[in-house]
Amino acid sequence: MYCLGEYVLTENIGKIDWKKQITVPNLISLIRLLAIPFLGYEIYQSKGFSTLSVILFAGIWATDFLDGYVARKFNQVSDIGKLLDPMVDKVLHTVTAVMMTVVGRVPVWVMVTLVIKEILMVISAMYLLSKKIIVSSRWYGKLATVLVALAFGIVFLLSPDYAWLSGYIFIVPMVMLYFAMFAYLYRIRLVKKHNLLHEAEINSSGFRDISSIDIKNW
Repeated sequence: MYCLGEYVLTENIGKIDWKKQITVPNLISLIRLLAIPFLGYEIYQSKGFSTLSVILFAGIWATDFLDGYVARKFNQVSDIGKLLDPMVDKVLHTVTAVMMTVVGRVPVWVMVTLVIKEILMVISAMYLLSKKIIVSSRWYGKLATVLVALAFGIVFLLSPDYAWLSGYIFIVPMVMLYFAMFAYLYRIRLVKKHNLLHEAEINSSGFRDISSIDIKNW
């Protein structure tokens, strides 16, 4: 899915400096990740109608901004952090969608649509990472993440009498999710088609970030 051709597949520049990856923002991301199973259990046992599930979801989501702020404020932006942070968001959305579907709070199509998209993106991101290629998040990816989180937040607060509205609430976030995915795919396709990988910035760990390539003229 994210294959950029033989040129990319043979790329092997740089090595990860793991000491530089041990940062406060990355530790925050790990804590967020470890909290997700507790959220899933709380949704299941409370049927998605508990103050604790709302607090857990809001806390895991809100700390996403915290680790980003700390990373920029104290110059602790790391290559692993650029991948770990959005991956935690994907796990959060996937687990929440599955459990909210299990307890009947969101329709099955929301879960299926979201889970398929997130699994494809995670697998692709890990594959690219193994090839020393990264695709940093762009505005449309961030907007999609925010819209999905807001949709879940609204559904958490819906009373059982209005649970049927959840399917409508997720229409715009799901459209934005797939727009973001295809936008990333389009960027990668252009990089491959016009052999632009050499224009990508190489970060301190030797990764090429194809999000840094200006594709406006292509």
